[in-house]
Amino acid sequence: MTSLDIVRPGWSGNTNGYINSTIKFTVENPGKLVFRFRFGSDFTIDKQGWALDDFCLEEAPFGTPADIVGIGVPEVEIPGFFLGHISPNPLDGQGAFMFNSDKPVTVQYTITNSLGQILSDASIKGEEGYNRVDLDASSWAAGLYMMEVSVHGQSLTRKFIVQH
Repeated sequence: MTSLDIVRPGWSGNTNGYINSTIKFTVENPGKLVFRFRFGSDFTIDKQGWALDDFCLEEAPFGTPADIVGIGVPEVEIPGFFLGHISPNPLDGQGAFMFNSDKPVTVQYTITNSLGQILSDASIKGEEGYNRVDLDASSWAAGLYMMEVSVHGQSLTRKFIVQH
């Protein structure tokens, strides 16, 4: 994958699906943020495209690799713990969620469908730092799902869609 030039990062080439990408940044002064996306092409390619599917900003706990500015309704803050979203979303088969912790931690997660039926209920031991939990939704029906993650007696919720 290459960019439109060597100064600003970007992508080119062919894929067979999603490419998840993240960028970590800090903001020193509160205020408005403006994001610009530059799309470019040359005359040698036709019938190819590029799209933005999910755009999300989240705040990481102080002291993690980047202190990210969050936008939206504040949720419960669990000191030393940061929960990402399920990716990709919508999910077709395999996916994952990530979390970051400042120390080893036991994480309980429960996934329910829109009828409240539990499809997955597990407890995992997370390590200090970055953790990834793989999910297999290939046998789940298409629809809206909720994941509740409990840590240190507090819970966080993430919504996601399964689409086959």
